[in-house]
Amino acid sequence: MAIIDKNGGIHGSAGSVVYRTYRGRNVLQSKPKRKKQTPASIRSACEFGLASSSARIIRQAFHPLHRDLHDGAMVNRLTSAVSRSIRGSSKERGERDLHDGDLSFLEGFSFNAASGLFPPCR
Repeated sequence: MAIIDKNGGIHGSAGSVVYRTYRGRNVLQSKPKRKKQTPASIRSACEFGLASSSARIIRQAFHPLHRDLHDGAMVNRLTSAVSRSIRGSSKERGERDLHDGDLSFLEGFSFNAASGLFPPCR
């Protein structure tokens, strides 16, 4: 059931459609469908979850330094850099983590790419 909040935004689902707010705008989407995952895609999803969780911990650790002065794409850039670091490990998928990874992908990471203080990272 979709509802209209006090600001006029529509949230929820109605039939095969989902209403939500994204970056301050009302968005209308089709409902996601279930997909049968292969064992390889399950391992990839678990590894991405590990990268995402690790990046969140790094963001929280550095929050006193960058406060809220990061740009909007920082979360995605950091998760991508952590994922590349994990994939840089010599172990097989499903066995590797950030401890075994190639941390050079995190060197020079900037929480705000538009700040001009550091050159953009790879």
